[in-house]
Amino acid sequence: MDHFLPLLHVWHRWSDRIRRIAVPAFPGYLFFRGDPDVRRVVSRTRGVVRVLGGAADSAVVPDAEVLALRRALASEHVLSPEPRLTPGSPVEVLRGPLEGLRGTVVRNGRQSRFVVEVPLLGQGISVDLDEVDVEPV
Repeated sequence: MDHFLPLLHVWHRWSDRIRRIAVPAFPGYLFFRGDPDVRRVVSRTRGVVRVLGGAADSAVVPDAEVLALRRALASEHVLSPEPRLTPGSPVEVLRGPLEGLRGTVVRNGRQSRFVVEVPLLGQGISVDLDEVDVEPV
């Protein structure tokens, strides 16, 4: 069994202090290769969106890409997370009270503001959601 959770080290500010913390490079994702029974348990873990590995119903990330990612993270280069969703991107809400609704990204950040439109009314509402709770459409 082999697993890999790539972490980036970023500065985080609280109201009373600033500290360098490790955050997942790809929030909600875990690279995994191993026993399908263990994979099923891992895929049900809170916060895991998708397990990337060798099962029939999951994406297989080439070994060369995982190795390159490991090398980049081990290097002295400064790496920073890049949001996968850009303003204007159409998305569908995967979890929460707005599950199933489609909307548009308004801004990025740890939490992004999404506008969810109700076409019949010609209006929308905006809400802050974690990026792992939506997917591009």
